[in-house]
Amino acid sequence: MRAETQRLLSLIQSAAIDELPTVIGELSTLLAVAQKKYFAQPAPPEDRLLTPAQAAEKLGVSEKYIYKHAKELGGQNPGGGAALRFSSLGLDKAIRRRAL
Repeated sequence: MRAETQRLLSLIQSAAIDELPTVIGELSTLLAVAQKKYFAQPAPPEDRLLTPAQAAEKLGVSEKYIYKHAKELGGQNPGGGAALRFSSLGLDKAIRRRAL
């Protein structure tokens, strides 16, 4: 348990019975604030697989560049077939790592 939580627990355990309704109300407020912060997080972006042509368009490069750099761009063959695909989020990371 975190030290802050331990201190709160100690305060609750030492509180007089007639103070407990106030303590419970304050804890409810703390819980509501924590839940609001937690659930306000943005949803993670959705990923989708792109064809080499789509990847080239996204990166502003030629398809030839995409095929030449497929490994470093995270190219994958879903299902083990010959169809080369690229993660949209993976390409975003490649863009952030370096300017193409």
